[in-house]
Amino acid sequence: MKSFSARPAWLKVVCILLVLAFAVVSFVVIFRPAQPTVVLMPLPDGFPARKPSLLARMTWVVPLWAWRLRDSIRGPLQVITLDAAIFDIEGPSDSTLSSLSLGKSEFADPSGFQVWIFPGSDVIPLRRRLEDTPGYRLITRPRVTTAHGIQSQMSVVSTVSIGGSASNVGLIVDFLPRVRRHATDLTMIMTGTEAVTNRYAAPAGFPQTNTVLIQTNFAVAARIQIPNGKGVFLLQPNPIGANGKATGFLISATRQ
Repeated sequence: MKSFSARPAWLKVVCILLVLAFAVVSFVVIFRPAQPTVVLMPLPDGFPARKPSLLARMTWVVPLWAWRLRDSIRGPLQVITLDAAIFDIEGPSDSTLSSLSLGKSEFADPSGFQVWIFPGSDVIPLRRRLEDTPGYRLITRPRVTTAHGIQSQMSVVSTVSIGGSASNVGLIVDFLPRVRRHATDLTMIMTGTEAVTNRYAAPAGFPQTNTVLIQTNFAVAARIQIPNGKGVFLLQPNPIGANGKATGFLISATRQ
């Protein structure tokens, strides 16, 4: 009789704990703040390191069959293709931007960095409008296929000799996509450099010398939430370069 009467009490405790756990999880999910669509990040030394999971921290303990079981349950990493069109822009004015019918930007920074998000079906028409707009010059249309959590890079560079050493100058964009249920969480680090020549006046009797230097026109890191089926257009002004040039990035993400 004692064991019979103790059983309902034990079940009651378990049920209470389950209800409390469900309530806590529901509270966290419902009241968790939404991830901002666009976030400018301080430039790190590369991408922020992701904290390894408990399973990854126990690599030396976990047998090989456990890893294989995890991969068979989880399946392969989600493959994602990033299509981009990169434009060199001569002094984009407000009137030029309005002629593109982009509407209000999703994000605007005091430095001039802006982001627009639009349906994926508008990517090709927008690219064609950009190509036909005076002052917009298409530099390249790169494509990269990567996967969830795998870093990739697009670059348009040339090589210059500085002090006898070869150095790359141009545009470099690093990507780190993370696939979410309703969006692609894309972290980008964009760097634009160019070679400039400084003329130094030499002392009397000596020829003048030209020194080639690498000038960083812009370096920005951003994290963008791209909803499924949509694309983004980013406008990055060049505050150092001549004539108020800017760089435009048209990016779409397709899952496979």
